[in-house]
Amino acid sequence: MKHKKNLATISILVVVALVLFVGFLIYYLRSNKSFRSLPLGSTGAVLEELSVEDERRLMSFNDLIDKTPVKMSGFRVEFSFKKDAFLVYLQKPYEVNKKGFYSWLADEGFGEIEREAFEFYLE
Repeated sequence: MKHKKNLATISILVVVALVLFVGFLIYYLRSNKSFRSLPLGSTGAVLEELSVEDERRLMSFNDLIDKTPVKMSGFRVEFSFKKDAFLVYLQKPYEVNKKGFYSWLADEGFGEIEREAFEFYLE
């Protein structure tokens, strides 16, 4: 009986220590606004600052992910996490709708996203 009581006490202490550690970790990560300056383990790697242009491009990319799926006249856009790419499904006439897609991207503020981020499919 005493063995079970000791085991239960140790289990409770381990859970409490784990909760405290996770709480501290969350607090530390939220209070440290500059993750880019944190060393990444034993590799010695440090993340570099993004240029303003790269940061804008990344924000646009993420904003478009949040907006998908999009269905417009002539095309629809989905995001594939598996491919890490936007899948653009074009309807006929394909070239006209592809130009319309690029116009839509620019009009919506996504024109900075690299063209390689889009895969085109014909419907």
